[in-house]
Amino acid sequence: MESQSKRILIIGGYGMVGSKIARLIRSADTCIELVLAGRNPQSGELLAAELGNSETAYVNLEKGFELNKFCKIDLIITAMQDRLNISREMAILNGIACITVSELADQISPTTFLSLHKTIVAPIVFAGHWQAGILTLVVKQLAAKFDHITNIEMAGLYDKKDAVGQ
Repeated sequence: MESQSKRILIIGGYGMVGSKIARLIRSADTCIELVLAGRNPQSGELLAAELGNSETAYVNLEKGFELNKFCKIDLIITAMQDRLNISREMAILNGIACITVSELADQISPTTFLSLHKTIVAPIVFAGHWQAGILTLVVKQLAAKFDHITNIEMAGLYDKKDAVGQ
């Protein structure tokens, strides 16, 4: 029987957010292969050793992203700023599932546009709209229905114990 092992590439995988994601995945499943990627792979070697069934790799999104340098990838998780949506677009174009946890609300527009021209065959999850930024898009859409708005109030709940900050 063919192995069903999964391989997850975590861009920013040994940073503050990425390392927490990697540990969470590892606590749920020890068989998943993790690739902890970033601009300084040597910085992730201790974490890769701690997690087991893991390796580090060089990825610098500011200089592009060559997916063909990696063996089969089942999921790309981006745990760092990807202002040009390189990882998400690479995932869409190659039929790979993708989770991004660090984009701002206005950064999802290019992916939405891309999805109008390319059939999305794997899940794409927008999971990191910092400071409740996704609410901004909802309010903007709803506000367009009015001729005049005098006041808009929104609230976000922050966790004081969040290691990334309140």
